[in-house]
Amino acid sequence: MLRRGPLRARRGDERGSIIVAVAVIMVVTAIGATLVARTISNAGTVSHSQHFSGGLAGADAGVSDALFQIDQFSSTNPAPAEFCVGASSSCGSSSLPAAPGVQYKAVENSSNSWTVESEGKVNGVLHAVQATVSRSVEYPFALFGNQGLNFNGNAQNAFALYDSAQVANANNPNPNGAVAIGSNGTINCHGGISSNVTTVYYTGGGGVSGCTNTQPSPSLYSVPAPDTPPSYQSCPNGGSLGSGASPAYPSIAPGTYLCTGPVTVNGNLSVSPSGVVKLYIILPSSSNTSTTTDLDITANSNVNIPSTPYLPVAADLQILTNGIGNVGDSSGQGYTFGGVIYAPDAYLIGNGCKSVYYGALVINTFTCNGGPHLTVNYDSELSQTMTAWTVSGYTEIPSSSFSIP
Repeated sequence: MLRRGPLRARRGDERGSIIVAVAVIMVVTAIGATLVARTISNAGTVSHSQHFSGGLAGADAGVSDALFQIDQFSSTNPAPAEFCVGASSSCGSSSLPAAPGVQYKAVENSSNSWTVESEGKVNGVLHAVQATVSRSVEYPFALFGNQGLNFNGNAQNAFALYDSAQVANANNPNPNGAVAIGSNGTINCHGGISSNVTTVYYTGGGGVSGCTNTQPSPSLYSVPAPDTPPSYQSCPNGGSLGSGASPAYPSIAPGTYLCTGPVTVNGNLSVSPSGVVKLYIILPSSSNTSTTTDLDITANSNVNIPSTPYLPVAADLQILTNGIGNVGDSSGQGYTFGGVIYAPDAYLIGNGCKSVYYGALVINTFTCNGGPHLTVNYDSELSQTMTAWTVSGYTEIPSSSFSIP
């Protein structure tokens, strides 16, 4: 009897140990199962997130393709009211070649505005977006002053409209043709201005004084300073242009050029052969001062002025500068310029206003001292020169709201 007592105790201890071990195993198993479940859940969440992001990239690709397609429309290839890419029989294509899970539709709001809805799908996960793509006339004004326009003297015959696709005649330029001028600042008409001119002013700016046929605008007209173009040729002739330059440089070939110093035009300068010249004058901060003459066109020069009876194609010569100094000629003798001067931070003071412009000017402040001599002829072809398409109103939308007719 005395021998069996300890044996029973050891067997009881063993049974207790087994129970504890089983309990531990069950706890560990439960924890492991929980961890596995969480791991699987997390993996599923990560996978769904990746597919959702991939769907967004696909939807963006759809918007980009819609932009490309819209840009192909023209007068000979007119735009439909709506087009799509997707499984619907109404779509011209069932999918994008490089993105098979993408479908989209584009609806025309106007000739220069579209609404695009696009949906991407990756492993059954959908992601949809909506955006507005639009563009505008690049140079809608014959003359625009970012901070102000000042006409000192009667400017009743200052502005006219012409068609560069037609030869010059009694009505080309047309002194009664409708043109627009504008400013984000103050427009002062001391002595009157042409009756064919619509004066557009920003209501949050300085307003208008003495001008007729005014038109308020609730928003600023954006005129950002130009920057270095992505690709370009070096500054022609070191920035000394025209038949009177030394050495002479009477013509400039089509292309995009970059000058990092002031440019002077002396004498006659033509764009030859026919084509578009974009001449950038991008000054470094060290030399970009208010006392710098960014663009000097000397007296009696003729810039992009073809022989009679032809008229300048303004879009063929575009001079763009970030300069904050003077452009033009302050001597009062005047010159004849055919093209676009885009200098939204610079100033132009016309003492005598004897210069004749064919095209358009964008300036920071413009002052004409001698209104009767001012002549700005706006090229109607510029109203067909559009900016690049831009995307606005971009937002994600529920996939359930996306559909293709």
